[in-house]
Amino acid sequence: MALLAAAAICPVAAQQTETASPGKTAPDKTAPNKAASDQSSSNQAAEKQLSTATPATEQTLSSFEGQTVSSVLLAGQPNINPSEFTSLMAQKPGEPFSTARVEQTNEALKATGKFKEVRTEVSPEAQGVQVMYVLEPAVYFGIYQFPGAERFAYSQLIQVSNYTAQTPFSQHEVDTDAHSLQRFFEQEGFFEAQVHPELHVDSEHGIANVAFHADLDRRADFGAVSLQGAPEDEAPRLKHKLTTLFARLRGTAIRPGKQFNRST
Repeated sequence: MALLAAAAICPVAAQQTETASPGKTAPDKTAPNKAASDQSSSNQAAEKQLSTATPATEQTLSSFEGQTVSSVLLAGQPNINPSEFTSLMAQKPGEPFSTARVEQTNEALKATGKFKEVRTEVSPEAQGVQVMYVLEPAVYFGIYQFPGAERFAYSQLIQVSNYTAQTPFSQHEVDTDAHSLQRFFEQEGFFEAQVHPELHVDSEHGIANVAFHADLDRRADFGAVSLQGAPEDEAPRLKHKLTTLFARLRGTAIRPGKQFNRST
C-alpha cells in the first residue's frame, strides 16, 4: 500500500517542477517537504489499513467456526515430511473448525524456526473445510505434463487433473490429481493403467513442475454381455438389440471383441 502511495506522489512532484519552468519562476523549495509530508501521511494511511486487515481476517476465520474440517495440509515446501509436524497440529481433520486451534497450529509452526512465515488459508470443500498452512518462502505449482498419455488432448488432461495455476505446492494435491488421472484412464478402457508423478523443483524461481507418467497398457475389448435385473424372458431380446445394424449406426453396439469405448 505504501509503495503504491509513493508511486502516486512522484508524478505530482514532477508536474510541479515542470510547470515552474515556462514562467521562469523560482522553484518551490517547499515541494520536497510537501512530498515528504504527503509520503508520511500515505505511510500512516497504509499502516492504518494494514492494521484494520487483521480483524477482517479473524472475522473470515470465525465464519467457519464449528464446521467439520475435511483436511489439514502443509503446502509450499516440497522437501519436507509432513508427518514430522503432526504433533504440532492442534486442528485435526474430522473435528469442528476452531479459530483458536488453527491459530495455535500456525504459531507452533512458526516457533520451529524452519519457515520465514506461515500463512493460513481456509476454503470450503464438498466434505467440509480445508485448512492449509502455506510455509514461506513457498514453492508454487508450475506446469503439468503427461508423458505416455499423448492420445488424449492436453486440455482434457489438465481439466481431469484439476490443475489450478499459482497455488502453493502440496503433495496431497499431487496424489489426488494422480488418482483422478488414473480413474479417468480406467473409465476410458485402460483398466490396467498406472500413473506415476515425478516432481521437478526449480528452487531459483520457486516453481514445482509435475510430470504425470502414464503407463496405459492396451485398451480393453468388450467380452461377454450379461444383463442384470431384466426379466428372464426379455434378456435375449435386449441382448440382440445391442448387436443390430441400427445399434451399430448409432455407435451403441456392444459385441465381444469390439474395443471398449466409454461413449458406447
